[in-house]
Amino acid sequence: GNSLPVILSDFSVRLFNNQAELSWVTDQENNSDHFEIERSVDGTTWTTLAKIAAKGNSSVQSKYAFTDRTPAAGINYYRLKMVDMDNSYDFSEIQSVRAAASVNVRVYPNPASENVYVSLPSAAASVRLLNTAGQILQERKPAAGAGTISFEVSSYTAGTYFVQVIKTDGTSSNSALLIK
Repeated sequence: GNSLPVILSDFSVRLFNNQAELSWVTDQENNSDHFEIERSVDGTTWTTLAKIAAKGNSSVQSKYAFTDRTPAAGINYYRLKMVDMDNSYDFSEIQSVRAAASVNVRVYPNPASENVYVSLPSAAASVRLLNTAGQILQERKPAAGAGTISFEVSSYTAGTYFVQVIKTDGTSSNSALLIK
């Protein structure tokens, strides 16, 4: 009898900083060649994001990870295609996460000492400078079509702050800012 090429004991996906972090664990691998990370936005059409080499033959637990840095806005479905050395394959169970729409925000310079500039997507409704307690220190509403706004930060003590961009659809994203 043929033994299973891969015994997958865990496969999970979590969203962190609007990036999908995939991790999986195998308890055993026999003639395993590689893993293909596949993503779908509709659960039907799959795209291969990456190919990760497998251990090949192993009877000890092996841990793997991959980060999808650009998930689609909305629900993202992920699965592993576990490919054997003879090109036979099997799929993992499907895992999913919901990602916010990318806001394409750039905060510079970072660290800042006098002024900080925030380049914005067209859908930005307001931009806030927050302290680590979440208190709003400054807020700006960009003019229609404004690409960049600035905050004067020289009066703040050195430390970590956050720039929060709130989009017209109500979603928001935070970027860490170091003031020196």
